[in-house]
Amino acid sequence: MSSSCMNINITRSEKGSNAGSVRTLVFYLEKENKDKGTHEKEWFFSRDKDKVQVEEVIEAIDQNKLGLKKRDGKFYMMNISPSWKELQHIGNDPQKLRAFTHRVMDAYAENFNRGIKGRDLVYFAKIEYNRKYKGYDQAVKDGLVKQGELKPGNQTHIHVIVARKDRSGKRQFSPLSNHRSTQNGPVRGGFDRKAFYTAAEQAFDQETGYKRSPKETFRYRNAMRYGTAREKAEMQASLKAEQAQSLQKTQLSASLRSVGAVLKSGQDITVEQGEKQEIDPNR
Repeated sequence: MSSSCMNINITRSEKGSNAGSVRTLVFYLEKENKDKGTHEKEWFFSRDKDKVQVEEVIEAIDQNKLGLKKRDGKFYMMNISPSWKELQHIGNDPQKLRAFTHRVMDAYAENFNRGIKGRDLVYFAKIEYNRKYKGYDQAVKDGLVKQGELKPGNQTHIHVIVARKDRSGKRQFSPLSNHRSTQNGPVRGGFDRKAFYTAAEQAFDQETGYKRSPKETFRYRNAMRYGTAREKAEMQASLKAEQAQSLQKTQLSASLRSVGAVLKSGQDITVEQGEKQEIDPNR
């Protein structure tokens, strides 16, 4: 089963170098389509199309490199892994996952702080439904499973290949830059990965109506894993305050429902008494 929290990571490439052609990576991502017919296969999708041919993906990424040096990265790989609770919330619906992916890419573009939108990017994505155990997984090391076996549960996730340069071919963006707000050099604006992860969670919540608990947020997980003792204490205090506020809202809602039920009951009694008065011959 997938994680209890959303996970997003950005790398240069899962296969081959991102300084060369994207072909190796694209064909690697076709692995789940092996032995599947045209009507069964999972297609790449883009901002404009739900079905994109493999060669179209390769051409669009490989041709968008004017001005980049030989060793410069030409594209980046993003893995978006919703939690099992999030997948359950949307019924593992591919259309909702595609819509969410576009919202993530909107957040990705805006995070560079250079006035671009998701529609300005060149990107292609694909949904995958399986994951296999790898040699570094603890279950493999412990001898419980073999490398290459399918992991159990809902393993749905999305791979996104995004070009370094935008549609115009005039601007380039690196999500692996350590800068936050740089205005000089070839990569301006920087990329705040922490802000991006939070924006992606918010995008899912807004797109699907998901009610995210504080413990499911990147902000909480990051603080509890990497924060100082003071930061962890502040996060715990913030969590308790949010839980108390949520409890108050729940109690208030329950009280309002109870009051409404009492008022409705009183109206029913009044009506019943009125009806009795109308048919009582002794009054």
